[in-house]
Amino acid sequence: MNRKDQTLSSGVLVLIAIVIAVAVFGAVSFVLLDSQPTSADADPHAPCSGGVTGIEPDAGQNIATHDASPDIVTGVCLKAGNTETHSFFDENIVGGCYTITGIGTSSVTIQRTGAPGPSCQGISHIDVLERPPTPTPTPTPTPTATPPAGATATPTATATAVPTATLGQTQAPSALPATGGEQAGDNSSSSALPLALSGLAILGGAGALAAAARRRR
Repeated sequence: MNRKDQTLSSGVLVLIAIVIAVAVFGAVSFVLLDSQPTSADADPHAPCSGGVTGIEPDAGQNIATHDASPDIVTGVCLKAGNTETHSFFDENIVGGCYTITGIGTSSVTIQRTGAPGPSCQGISHIDVLERPPTPTPTPTPTPTATPPAGATATPTATATAVPTATLGQTQAPSALPATGGEQAGDNSSSSALPLALSGLAILGGAGALAAAARRRR
């Protein structure tokens, strides 16, 4: 073998060695990359890993439900059949392969309503995201008005009961009883008679005293 043939053989060997080295490096890199955990492997329930996970469906894998009371459901992750990822839903869906109802309430339901098949596989499990309910605001009581300092409260007028007998009428004064059996009449005559009798009695007494004095003489 001449020098030219030796050089050619050496070049072929070097090329073969390079190809083998590249193939080995590629194989090693593929194995290393394949062994690295993906995001799905590291978190099998993503993007709903922060909620309630692994909720199983019924035996036929057609329906799965979850009651979050008193919390509110904000989103659902669905893993169906042998798929490697989860499908995330944050609103209700009616029709198609799956019907989702209850997002925004305390109870959510996912049901397979389409025809079973490779494009509409059974429900493997669901994961649910929840949040506490929004608190109801407490009404603020209306403050009671306070009268200014020094003000006197006006008393409430109280009705006074008036006896029934005196309403609408005035009783007349009772008449004085008549004296001496005399009929009621002129007041001047009834009062002058006693004065006249008194005068006569005095005169009679004076005459008797004078007669007694003359006898003593």
